[in-house]
Amino acid sequence: MKYVLTAALFVAFCLPVFGQDMIELTADWKVGEKKTVTTEASSQMTLNGSLISDEKVTTTCELEVLRNNSEYVTLSYRVVPGKPIETEAASDGDSVQIVHNELQELLLLFDENISRLNYMVQLRKEDGVAEEILNWDELSVEIEEMVYKLVDHLSQESALPISRDSLRTVMNEMMIQRQPEMEQTILNSVTSMFQVYAYSYPKNGSHSFAIEAYAINQLGVFADEDLPATVTIDSKRSGNSLKAHIDMQYDKEYLLNAMKQKSPQFADLEVSDLVIVETEDVEFNLSTNWIRTQVSVIQFELPMITVTENITVTFR
Repeated sequence: MKYVLTAALFVAFCLPVFGQDMIELTADWKVGEKKTVTTEASSQMTLNGSLISDEKVTTTCELEVLRNNSEYVTLSYRVVPGKPIETEAASDGDSVQIVHNELQELLLLFDENISRLNYMVQLRKEDGVAEEILNWDELSVEIEEMVYKLVDHLSQESALPISRDSLRTVMNEMMIQRQPEMEQTILNSVTSMFQVYAYSYPKNGSHSFAIEAYAINQLGVFADEDLPATVTIDSKRSGNSLKAHIDMQYDKEYLLNAMKQKSPQFADLEVSDLVIVETEDVEFNLSTNWIRTQVSVIQFELPMITVTENITVTFR
C-alpha cells in the first residue's frame, strides 16, 4: 500500500487566474539565508476497523541559500542525523540478538557519516521543483568511502563468507545500480517541501481550477500517470502573513481505472468504494517569501482498509 502515501505528492501547473487580486509567490530568497526544517509525520492503517499499523517519524534538515539567479536558487540541503532505528532485542546468545547488535552499530556508523553530506540542490523558483543535485559526482565519492567503512567495520566484527575485497565490489555495484533512486529520493524530498510555490493565491478569497498532476515519486506506482484533479484554494492575507487552505479533489473514476490496470486485486471495486481526501494548510511570510508552516492531511479508504497520514512541517 505504499502508493497510497506517495501518490499524494504532486507538482501542479495551472493557467493564470483573471479577475481576482492574486499573490504570485516564488522561491526567491536571499543568498546566505538559513532555515532549519522539522517534519513530523504520522501514518495509521486500519483493517476492518482495527489498527494494524501506527508509525511516527520526525526528521530535521538544514537549508542554506547558496546562489540565486533569475530562474533558480541553489540550496545546501543536509539531513540532521536522528536516533537509530530501535528494534526489540532477543535474549542473550540468540543469533537474532547478534544480528541486532551489529545492525545497530552499522546504523550508528552510517548515520554519523551521512550527516556530513551537503547536497547542492538546484530549485526552480517559479514552482519549487528540485531539478538537479549539482554536486552529485563529489557526493558519490563520499558515499563510496562510507560504504567501504561499513564493509571494513563488518569484516572486522563478523566472520564473512566472502573476502572483504569481494564484498566491497558487490556493495559498490549495488550503489551504482541504486544511484538514480538515491538521487531521485533527495530531489523528491526537497520538492515536497516547496511544491506549494506552484500555485497562485487570492489575497482574500478562493478559486478552483483543473490540473493534470504528476507524481513526484518517479519510482512510485503512478510514476508514468498524469492524474486529473481539481484544486480549490482559500487564502487570506493579514499583514505580512498569507494563510491558505488547499483542497485537492482527484478524478476518482480515472484513479480507480489506473489502480485496476496496476493490480488485479482492485478489479471488483466501484468508484463509490474509493474515498481519497487530501488537504494542506500553509502559511507564508510575505516579507521573506519563506514558508512558516505546512500541515497536510491525507486519507485513503477502500472497503476494509483505511490509511491516514498527517504531516506537519515547520520552518525556523
